[in-house]
Amino acid sequence: MTVINFLFLTTSTFGVIMLTQEMKVFHSKIFHVSPDELSQIYFEYLAWYKLLWLFLNLVPYISLRVMLSHKGNAESGT
Repeated sequence: MTVINFLFLTTSTFGVIMLTQEMKVFHSKIFHVSPDELSQIYFEYLAWYKLLWLFLNLVPYISLRVMLSHKGNAESGT
């Protein structure tokens, strides 16, 4: 899940960076938002997604890896 969400985050980031003008035209027509406001919305979206990915995916994964490595060390007697 961590890897899938990271790939989605990087794809979204590259999409926003590389296709900004095309996305602004498309999204402004769909959501009736001015293209000037969309830059701020894109930035907030990426910031929130990154924070949620860190706290809901990466931190639990690292915690589990640390706990499992300590469990393995305790069982081996070191």
